[in-house]
Parts: sequence; structure tokens; C-alpha cells
Amino acid sequence: MLTCSICSSNRTNKICNVKGFTVYECFNCSNAFTHPAPDITKYENEDFHNKTGDNTIMSVSHLPPDWQRLIRLQLSIIESSISLESRILEIGCGEGILLNELKKKGYNVTGIEPSVTAAKRGITKGLEIHCTYFEENTLSTKYDLIILSHVFEHIKGIGHFSNLLKQQLAKSGVLMLTQTNYKGLIPRIRKRNWYAWVPDQHFYHFTIKGLEYIFGDYNLEKQEYITLVHPKNWLYWFARFIPRLQDQFIITLRKSDKIRPV
Repeated sequence: MLTCSICSSNRTNKICNVKGFTVYECFNCSNAFTHPAPDITKYENEDFHNKTGDNTIMSVSHLPPDWQRLIRLQLSIIESSISLESRILEIGCGEGILLNELKKKGYNVTGIEPSVTAAKRGITKGLEIHCTYFEENTLSTKYDLIILSHVFEHIKGIGHFSNLLKQQLAKSGVLMLTQTNYKGLIPRIRKRNWYAWVPDQHFYHFTIKGLEYIFGDYNLEKQEYITLVHPKNWLYWFARFIPRLQDQFIITLRKSDKIRPV
């Protein structure tokens, strides 16, 4: 058994081997971690939205149906969580597909994106996007909402990172995370063949309970389960009927006044 790199518990168990790495789950904090930890990826030259290199500016209509459904659900949650004209920061915003939809609705939006090509395309849309890493940013604004969509698993030092998030949030600000659920039906059945492990980039793998552990001094407000983009086989359709079996979720947490130790 290995010690959990999040909570330091030794109540861990091997889930599977994936591409030269091993994924372990922790029974104490409910999260999972990759061993050995991957190298830190330099995302300046990555571009997750556009793999063609043709500089096409993407919109919601270009996305697969399940991804479009995710965007619509994110928008609905945001509209019910904060008022129009609120200040929103998305970390790892890509070229700003979600931010662009929020800007249309009247929110004040800002993005942080290390990918040079993605940030440039977002700026072409008229969005304020800073081409940097959140840990290196010099933003002085406090935000009413901070969004991380499939970003938190890429962060090695999540304790320090979560403290920085809290410093950047306004009083009673909201944190919204979209993450894969490694305890969903599809990863449980497919195990090493579940494509969302990405062990060469993902340090951690989460559940809603696990994120509640990490952000224990925030107040949980909303949780929604949703499927990732999958072939429409029986696993996909079965999981759609039982929310907790789906392999992706959105969670919103509201900032409290407590200070977490680094």
C-alpha cells in the first residue's frame, strides 16, 4: 500500500495499471492518485480544443453533443449561482468557448490559459485572456466565480493551489469544478481501458466526496452528474439513468471565511 498524496493516509488500494503508471484509490479521502506522479507538462505548446493547427475559431456548435450538453448545464448552474455582471475567471479556459457564452449573457469574464495558440484565438474573439499559469498570474481583481473544467487533476500542489483560489475569490465567491468521476460505472467496468485516466498528465482523480474533503471549509451548494463523450453503447445508456454512475460531475462550492494552512 502507498500513502495517499492528498491526505497522507495509508488506507489505499491499487485500481489498475495504465500506460506504465498505477492508479491507487484512497479509502480515507475518496480520491485517487497516479503513481509514480507524472512529470509536469508544459502546456504552452498544447491546444486541447484545436488539434488541427488550422487556427479555426471554435464555438459551442463545433463540439460533440455531450460536450454541448455540458456547456448548457454549466451555464444553467452559473446563472442560478451568481447575478449578471458578476466577475468570472476561468482557469485553463482554452480559447474561451464557455467564457464567450457567458460574455454574451452579460457577465464580466476573464480567462487564464497557458496554451499560446488557444489564448490567441480567444483574444481574437474579443475575450480578455492572460496567456500564463494561474500560479504565476498577477491579477489583482477578486472574482465572484472561478471556473476550473478538467484542470484540477493537472495540478501537482493542490493544497497551495486551493489557497491561491481562495485568495482570488471575492467574499462569498463561488468555485465551480467540472471533473471526471473515477467511481462512475464506465471507469469501474473498463478499468485500465477508461480513456480519461490520462496518467501521464493527471496527478489525481476525484469524486464529489473527495473534493468536499479537499475544500472542506467551503460550503457545498450544487452537484450534477453527467457523462463524458462516449460511444453510445449499453454502458453509456445505463449510466444515464443513474446519475452517480456517470463518469463526470460539476460541483459548486461557496467560499467561507476560514483560512486553510498551506
